[in-house]
Amino acid sequence: MDFSKLILYAAGIFLLIKGLQYSLVWIKLMRERHQVSKHEWIEPHEIPEKFTPVWTEADQALSSLGFQYAYAQKTTIGNQDLFYYIYVHPTLAVFANASPTLLSSGTRSFDVIFSSILENGELVVTTDCLNNIELPYSSNIHCQTLFLGDLPQHYQAHIALVNQLKTSKQAIPIYCTVDTHLAIENHSEQTSFSYRVAQGLVVPIGTEQVWRYSAIGAIKMLWPIFKAAKKLSNVTKTNATKALTNPSTLTSKETTANAQLVASVTAFERILEDENRRQAWGWMTKAILFVVSVVVTAIAFGLTFSWKIVPMFLGILFIHELGHLVGMKMFGYKDTQILFLPFLGAVTIGEKENVTPMQKLVIYLLGPVPGVIGGFIAGYIYTITGEGFWYEIALMPI
Repeated sequence: MDFSKLILYAAGIFLLIKGLQYSLVWIKLMRERHQVSKHEWIEPHEIPEKFTPVWTEADQALSSLGFQYAYAQKTTIGNQDLFYYIYVHPTLAVFANASPTLLSSGTRSFDVIFSSILENGELVVTTDCLNNIELPYSSNIHCQTLFLGDLPQHYQAHIALVNQLKTSKQAIPIYCTVDTHLAIENHSEQTSFSYRVAQGLVVPIGTEQVWRYSAIGAIKMLWPIFKAAKKLSNVTKTNATKALTNPSTLTSKETTANAQLVASVTAFERILEDENRRQAWGWMTKAILFVVSVVVTAIAFGLTFSWKIVPMFLGILFIHELGHLVGMKMFGYKDTQILFLPFLGAVTIGEKENVTPMQKLVIYLLGPVPGVIGGFIAGYIYTITGEGFWYEIALMPI
């Protein structure tokens, strides 16, 4: 086989796999339902006692940076309550929202979001540890998401952004009362929600401020999600061995920062593994089986018939089975998989209980119908051009 064709086939298989991955994640995002969060002031004793060690550690860390405790806050998202201790820097007008960490382990038990309110009404926010992968904010909210794993560096990065905006916006950060701070946070939530609706990124559902991603919004989320996963993987690979197994190669500053970073990355990955272990393993298994089935089927048909028809044949089979896959996803099938079968063709498998006859019929039709339509189109082109290529294409669905 021509080496260039082999490269082309490999590239095609890679793109098909990537396309399938992005498509399935997109479908999952489209099924998610979210709710606009609401912030309110509470008394410290209203927070569950199990979080007391968290606040003790957060207070020590933030006090060392010059912050002072301001008030306790509860954020409600649907049926879930999140708790925060809000701190303020007395000279720089910076707020720090401390909350129990989302990481199952690491160098500290809390996460921090730094924020500043500019005199022109704009909000500056700095988060860390990739805990916020979100759609774009409105233009009056400046949000940067870092991955430092080091609280002082996180704080300095926020100050740098504030100073940059002070120059470009000609606006300085201001202090405010507890009620004003809460009102600004709630207003920012509403503003971001309205902005995303106006941009067509999310779609409101009902009257309870429940929303879902639009088709465009879900597509825009795909790249940040895969980029974040890749960043986690890269940081772990490049820093874990150096920081944890060979610390003598690091300077004292690098040792602290990298050890914290690696610990946070490892803990964050552990969360992903705990929540998606079965799904993650399924992805790996399905990808391997799919690639192996494609390669074996291509070789089988190439040796039996002709290498020239292999790409076209595999493409037609894939489109046919992709129709079945879309139908299965529409009706809530689980563990779906497309497999190519040497000398036989291809098959789409999945699991679901209590499948109705109508659902089965739709799934069956979604496979051949696109091919039949394409066959009629190819046949019509053949009657006009008389080229044998289109005749062969027209016969394929049969």
